[in-house]
Amino acid sequence: MNQAEKIFKYPIPNYIDYFDDSEDLSITPYAVSYQYSIDNNGIGPYGFNTIKAKKLTDILFSNIKLWNGTIFKEGLQSMFGVSFYYDNSFIEEQEIELKKYFSLKKKNLLFERFGKPTTPLNTPFIFDLIQEKKFNSKKINKLLDINPNFFLNVKYSPEGGQTMLFFNEEIWSKIKEFCVENEINYSELNSIDNLKSW
Repeated sequence: MNQAEKIFKYPIPNYIDYFDDSEDLSITPYAVSYQYSIDNNGIGPYGFNTIKAKKLTDILFSNIKLWNGTIFKEGLQSMFGVSFYYDNSFIEEQEIELKKYFSLKKKNLLFERFGKPTTPLNTPFIFDLIQEKKFNSKKINKLLDINPNFFLNVKYSPEGGQTMLFFNEEIWSKIKEFCVENEINYSELNSIDNLKSW
């Protein structure tokens, strides 16, 4: 097994809450972090930055687009947000809704300036999915019902670094298969506290 790289699964820590209080999550997510350049003391940086890590994400996820609360960004990102994959029809629908929303908002501002009546705005579903570095739990639950092909990008420090939060256990099974085939160690931990700081 490749000792220089390792992937970890662990429960989301309680000390950093990335979810608002709008609703209890219908499924509790789990966290996955990737460590590389690990020394003899088990210390090394975190992030999906190596060739093997990128190969893993390429195999697991295609057509990734991340919503960071403002815009969609293509490809795997290390920034905070919601990453959608496989089915782009949902994303395309949301992008259309966002364009309509901002176009109508501009028109309303002009109409207000000239004292004309404005049109009510329908806020796109995705618009307030993220607010002030927190995920809207109610909307995450809705996403789990309508579009399960997503994961959350967060960052834990000093342990964990760039981390993915998953709601589907099947993803972890696929990760383990990849690790066996590519000689990467993997470990299921009881707590993020079992990770080494970086």
